[in-house]
Amino acid sequence: MTSHYANPLAQFDKRAAHIESWAKLRTAGEFIAALDKLPWPAPTVFLMRRGTGNTYTLRLAEDVYPNQPNVRRYTVELKSAIFADPRFSVDTIGPFVLAIRKPAAGA
Repeated sequence: MTSHYANPLAQFDKRAAHIESWAKLRTAGEFIAALDKLPWPAPTVFLMRRGTGNTYTLRLAEDVYPNQPNVRRYTVELKSAIFADPRFSVDTIGPFVLAIRKPAAGA
């Protein structure tokens, strides 16, 4: 998915910047706090690939028009530790890692 065809109201670039900032986080507590501070509903499902070491990767893209090709794809590496918490369910499905944030108690 790229911002190339995205509705500007979706704030694609701001969402990508938030995802990129998650690469600096070290704990599940920091990650959940970052998710809870998002200005739009936070994602609850993350489909990733295993990265090097103890990381999971997400592939993002950005519009770099007028360059050709006009889309640049890049990888964001997230520490697996940010999902190592009872508030997440993490499963391996083939080459993918599926992490689901569990609903808060009483939600």
